[in-house]
Amino acid sequence: MTPPVEMSGKVRAVGCTPFDKEISGHRSGAGRFYLAILAGFLVWPVAMWSATQKMVQKPIPAKGFKVAEPYDPPYETQTKSLVVGETALVFPNGNAELSDGVTLRTFSETNTPQLIVRGRSAHLD
Repeated sequence: MTPPVEMSGKVRAVGCTPFDKEISGHRSGAGRFYLAILAGFLVWPVAMWSATQKMVQKPIPAKGFKVAEPYDPPYETQTKSLVVGETALVFPNGNAELSDGVTLRTFSETNTPQLIVRGRSAHLD
């Protein structure tokens, strides 16, 4: 067995490549690069998996869907508008796709009906 060879003031084990860890505890520049690439390959799938889990969340079906919007104070007890749908798909982000007899009703501050709009479907966000 041959003795260790001294190179540029640092002792290396015989038969090591420049990418191996030096005996002094420091890594070469190329070793750090490969370590960073390896860490990227390990972290990237986990990050992509968590991102796709958020995107593939399915909507929740609902029947008898109603959403009311109140007036600002001092009329906060009065309904400003009311959206009603027979069936709805409620998405995780809060949006809803209404269908089968959608009705929008608006009211004055004294709770008098102002407008009634009916349709087959609507998107609520």
